[in-house]
Amino acid sequence: MHECPWGIKDVFVVFVYALVLFFVFSFWATAVYFLFAFAFGFSRQAPGFYLHFVRHSSDFLTVVLFYSGLLVAMKVKIFDKYRINPFVYFVNKENVGRDISLGLRTYLRFILIFLSAIVLVDLAARVWDIIFGSHAYESVNAFFQASEIENTATRKEQVGLSGFVLVFLLGPFLEELFFRGCLYRAMRRRMNVLSAVLISSFVFALMHGYFFLFFYVFLVGLSLAYLYEKTGSLAAPLSFHMLNNLFVLVLFFLGL
Repeated sequence: MHECPWGIKDVFVVFVYALVLFFVFSFWATAVYFLFAFAFGFSRQAPGFYLHFVRHSSDFLTVVLFYSGLLVAMKVKIFDKYRINPFVYFVNKENVGRDISLGLRTYLRFILIFLSAIVLVDLAARVWDIIFGSHAYESVNAFFQASEIENTATRKEQVGLSGFVLVFLLGPFLEELFFRGCLYRAMRRRMNVLSAVLISSFVFALMHGYFFLFFYVFLVGLSLAYLYEKTGSLAAPLSFHMLNNLFVLVLFFLGL
């Protein structure tokens, strides 16, 4: 890895700056819409169209606006400030193919182990109920159902071309740039590997806003930080992240 010139304070400033830009972008997007409506003579219908659009596209639009703010914030507060080319600084061009392959292979092992663990927990709960006459399986099943409900709440926005672009392409790229490229590197400057991996993964899972799926996202974050630490390149965690999101999109599309 290259020496990291920025600190955790810089990353916090990036996040705050991204939030400010998000509200600014949202305000101007709304203002431009109503000015456009007034200029072209459909100002009376504009509020109804606006509410319909927000009701059906608010999640997608919110994420896009925030990602836009995050990208601008990273560029201004880190890349420009420290004169860094992220495509050179965060990627080892000599080993891109190897790193991508490592990320893909690591994800396949990860998802196989995770799914196997779910099956084992399910079987263990059933056996426990048989031996002790308890209700362990009901508790486990209730947790899985709650996770499914939480997952289903986002499916409508994620299935489709816009969801594919956001979840499979834009999301992984910007999240890796921020969480591993900026946040993890800043933490590694101040602490040991284990602490940096655990804390950055916790923040990564927390920022995704899930409750029942928090543990899964946390495990994904651990894997991504491990890959970045091992290779010193975002190519490996990015390929892992994209394959994970593609797997999720396929499950959503199939209704599973």
